[in-house]
Amino acid sequence: MTAILMQLASPEVQQEWLPSVASGDKALLFGATEPDYGLDLAAIKTRAINKEDGYVINGEKTSITYGMQGDAIVALAKVAPETKRMTPFIIPMDSPGVSKSVIVDMGWEPIGRASVIFDDVKIPHKYCLGEEGKGLYRVLPLFAVARALAGLQALGLAQASLDDAISYAKQRVAFGRPIAEFQEVSSKLTEAATQIEMGRWFCYRSFWMRDQGIPHAKESAMCKWWCPEIASQIIHNALVIHGHVGYSKEYHLEQRLRDVLGLEIGDGTANIMKIIIARELLS
Repeated sequence: MTAILMQLASPEVQQEWLPSVASGDKALLFGATEPDYGLDLAAIKTRAINKEDGYVINGEKTSITYGMQGDAIVALAKVAPETKRMTPFIIPMDSPGVSKSVIVDMGWEPIGRASVIFDDVKIPHKYCLGEEGKGLYRVLPLFAVARALAGLQALGLAQASLDDAISYAKQRVAFGRPIAEFQEVSSKLTEAATQIEMGRWFCYRSFWMRDQGIPHAKESAMCKWWCPEIASQIIHNALVIHGHVGYSKEYHLEQRLRDVLGLEIGDGTANIMKIIIARELLS
């Protein structure tokens, strides 16, 4: 969210928020998803009414990461609801009319998600980020970065699980020898190592394309659907290699398996990513 403020916010608003965010004293959230709309952003219902003394925000955002801990949220809203044009606004979470409720998830428990409701929330004009109806076009490229980052997050969970599986397979003895010597086990380990390496370089390539100014929506979408899906398989196989102890909470494998499922969903499911890829291929 700091990137959005650096691109769209006025120097006054940047000075108000960025130093405290950089120091870790405050956290910014991002609100796009609504109860009835995920990546169908053109259909969102959150409304911003432009008045003489500022904007009045009404609506609801859900699935907000760190939603219970954040200090301000960059939320997408429509000033003209009859259009598909959206505008990002920064809304302090302690503003009158802002309420939130926790979402109890099966994974990412320390982070948590929340729903945030805006009921006649008043904010000053300076908190409109970018020109009305046009700010989103500056924000959209950041979605591609987030998707490649999600791919790397998933691969990190997979790498940690692979490391655990390798260590366990070398120590665990069955039928008089370490299970790492059994072909079925060693094959799973080598496949996982190969897939993680391929996925990692693919994500790096997406970042490189962004640095070079090369369009990379397709490549980032590929990272987003493929890496979490592969990571889920790798963690699952690592858990099975551990046997009954892998199914317990004594090891972190069960936590990683729950967590990686969130990465398959957040910022767009595999089905949505494939739609983006197909659109790029066929356009």
